[in-house]
Amino acid sequence: MEISSYIVKLLDVLAESAEPKSRQELAAQMTSLAGEEDNFWLVMTEKAVHEGFVKTKPAKSKTVAITPVGRKFRKEPTPIEVHTEDANSDDELSMKLSIVLSQRRGSGDFAHVSSEHTRLQIKLIKAIDRKIALDEFSEQEHLDFDTVLDELDKMLSMGHRFNIRYFVDEVIEKQDTQEILDFFDENGDDMALCIEEWGDVYKTQELRLIHYLWKTL
Repeated sequence: MEISSYIVKLLDVLAESAEPKSRQELAAQMTSLAGEEDNFWLVMTEKAVHEGFVKTKPAKSKTVAITPVGRKFRKEPTPIEVHTEDANSDDELSMKLSIVLSQRRGSGDFAHVSSEHTRLQIKLIKAIDRKIALDEFSEQEHLDFDTVLDELDKMLSMGHRFNIRYFVDEVIEKQDTQEILDFFDENGDDMALCIEEWGDVYKTQELRLIHYLWKTL
């Protein structure tokens, strides 16, 4: 999908703004002026920062500003293609773009469901970024922990993986984690066999965490 027109719209608003804006304030204004969800414009802003069109000012101000490169692009834009189906699974920005752009393919009731699903996935990505405990995230979002694990599996099936080692190490002894990882190495992707072997020691959710970790190594 070609996204340069969205980036130009964002740069237009930023260049013509009389007041400094945070990313959230810019996203809210873009939603008001051009439609789409706030999350859509937050990710577009992140893409603009990645491309060097926008810079983040000192941490205390938490505002963004257009760069000379951005001003040049605004006047003479060139195509920016995002092929979400080929996104690098280690590239978190590609993952976010994949989510927000897939939302735009929906219509009617599906679009509403997609929008809610998009917000949940982006929240989960941000939580992992900040190394928030996944059980804490599930409580904050009023979700079953299995739902969080399901979302991780869904994103993994799309080719996107995230490093949750920080949380696994928090809830399971490292030595035991390694033994179960070795078990998967020896027996392959057999979750049922793992539960049969380790289910009397660990909860299924804990084994699913290690199973996910094994698939991302």
